[in-house]
Amino acid sequence: MASIAVLLIMAGCAAYQYLKGTFTRAFATFMAALCASIVAFAWFEQLADLLIQQETLTDWAQPICFMVLFIVTFAVLQTIATTLTRGPIDLGVMAERAGRIVLGLFLGLILSGMLLTAAAMAPMSNNYPYQRFEPARPDTQNPQKPLLNPDGFITRWFGIISNGSLSSGKSFAVLHAGFLDQLFLNRLAIDKNIPVLAGSTTIELPPKAAVWPAPEGLKDSKGAPLSSKTGCDLIMARLGLTAKTGPFTVGQLRLICKQKDDKKRLQGNATNVYPIGYLRSPGQLQLKGLADQIKPDAQTRWIDFAFYVPAGLEPVAVALKANAIAEVPPLVSADQEPKPMPFIQSSECATSFAKVAHAASAKIYGLELASGTSSSSRLLEGASLSVTDHNAWTTMQTQRSIKPAKFDRDQITCVRAELKAQTTTPEPNRPRQQSKESKENKLPQMLKPANGYRLLSLKCNTPAVGSAIRGEQLPTLIDASGTVHRPCGLLAAGKTSDGTIFELDYCSLTGNAPDGITLDDNGAVVKPFPDTLWLTEQAESISQLYVLYMVKTGTVILSVQPAGAQVGAAFDGAEAFLVN
Repeated sequence: MASIAVLLIMAGCAAYQYLKGTFTRAFATFMAALCASIVAFAWFEQLADLLIQQETLTDWAQPICFMVLFIVTFAVLQTIATTLTRGPIDLGVMAERAGRIVLGLFLGLILSGMLLTAAAMAPMSNNYPYQRFEPARPDTQNPQKPLLNPDGFITRWFGIISNGSLSSGKSFAVLHAGFLDQLFLNRLAIDKNIPVLAGSTTIELPPKAAVWPAPEGLKDSKGAPLSSKTGCDLIMARLGLTAKTGPFTVGQLRLICKQKDDKKRLQGNATNVYPIGYLRSPGQLQLKGLADQIKPDAQTRWIDFAFYVPAGLEPVAVALKANAIAEVPPLVSADQEPKPMPFIQSSECATSFAKVAHAASAKIYGLELASGTSSSSRLLEGASLSVTDHNAWTTMQTQRSIKPAKFDRDQITCVRAELKAQTTTPEPNRPRQQSKESKENKLPQMLKPANGYRLLSLKCNTPAVGSAIRGEQLPTLIDASGTVHRPCGLLAAGKTSDGTIFELDYCSLTGNAPDGITLDDNGAVVKPFPDTLWLTEQAESISQLYVLYMVKTGTVILSVQPAGAQVGAAFDGAEAFLVN
């Protein structure tokens, strides 16, 4: 459709100039359009800012101001040109006819280029005026272009002008490098209500160490070594963003780079570089595509983004969406690298239940992580051991329990017990009746965590039997700071000669309690409880295994690490697990 519109506009301009104009007037009209385009490109942002500050037509401010400036300037210049070219000038029949057509075609190229550029600024669907990038997987190296590329012609033209005799302290070819790519990437997720404009003061940068070379040994979110890119250096850039920034796509953020040692930082020409992701933990990147969304929350302060910058270039500015631009301080050396600032999107975190990605072969590995304490939570969901009250517990606990349960207001704080499920045989011809309360597994409410902590249950594969499993062989949880959280208990069920036997080990006592667990400076359990899982030594088979963890609220769990594994297993469909 865009290509057809270009042909129609060019053909119409050529036909009009041939039939109604003269070579002189055609040339004057062409120059008027060219000068009007310069005015529109040079001043549309300043004029649009006046509307944006008044909160008037904010989303449409830039395209409207762009076209108004062009049309008004063109009309004024055309009126002057018509007045000055009333007198006949004879250049000969062939020169007149050929000149009118050629100038008409170039006039149509300018007009169609201005129209397509204005349409690209407008907050319309990414399909209009044409689809420059595939929405799901945009490729900035291979953009689609309309016939004759009129919008590319007119934007390059003004880039040359802004870098030439009409240049100022800030070149359009630098601040808006790759202008058309910027416009179309800015609208990738407009159908998902992602705004195309941001506040002019949205971006905040540290006064020092805002950009630096990425440290060696970075890995992706799955723990694999980060692949290098030929001819590029991996650069980190720290941006200050908050919930007021609002959601944005990776393609709306760009690092503007110029040749190294160019003292005219905002003059000349530049290249846009787009993020590949951000730091999710020390030494680990969360990779993102250009169409992926980022939603800073109220707690967000700084985000460390990663960019592949072509060798020989260095960052001079950073831009977000259509109107937020900030100059970055010079690149610092690797030895001045600041302390990492990990970021995890709370909107991309699981909060009650998450499946664990398949782990490498291990004796015990996690399948599902869940949290909660209420009967409607996912904690210990699916566990066949059902304990409804204090009395039911005492009837199920056997004399062979290592540590009988300790209760605090009907909640268990420490136990290492063997339990047998209690069953009743219904009378003949009389259906067994169960109350709603008896169907509920109230075990999660009976396990009391320490103040400020929540319980998590990790459903695991069923391990082989024949020998006891040491506590060090149980999986651990890794949070965003790299802290390791070890188990505070487990629930296992196995078949023995006596039927189904449960082993329940749990401890939330801390500090100087005789049976208490030990916490590190971050409040994480540092020694696994229990020291052994003895049921695997006695049972013929294990039917279920849940490992319990006590974690501070607000902690972000990045992965589950099986014993002996070098890399933790991430979560399927979630960046992390947020402990509410």
